[in-house]
Amino acid sequence: MQPTHQKGMISKLSLMISYIKEGYFVYNEINNTGPIDFIAVHPETKEVLKIDAKTYSRRENGPQSGSMIHRIRSDEQKDLDVKIVYWDLENDRRIITREKPDVDYSTE
Repeated sequence: MQPTHQKGMISKLSLMISYIKEGYFVYNEINNTGPIDFIAVHPETKEVLKIDAKTYSRRENGPQSGSMIHRIRSDEQKDLDVKIVYWDLENDRRIITREKPDVDYSTE
């Protein structure tokens, strides 16, 4: 497995574990090709989260050096209300950002 795929898998599994620790039931997408990586359902609050897991990273150089690299949701993910959630491998923590309408975070 390539290092980037390893990081991605570690991030996805770490995010899943973090939701399990908070009491969610977690359901994994097994095809690895869909718009949702996993679904987390809280049995008490009935909250249903559709999550696309990403590895947190920062730009290494350029005018925005050090800034977080944001991903944008596809139109399909927007229609399905999928949330992009990041896992910070260095600090073992979950990062959730708020997406602003009509902003392309890939160029921020």
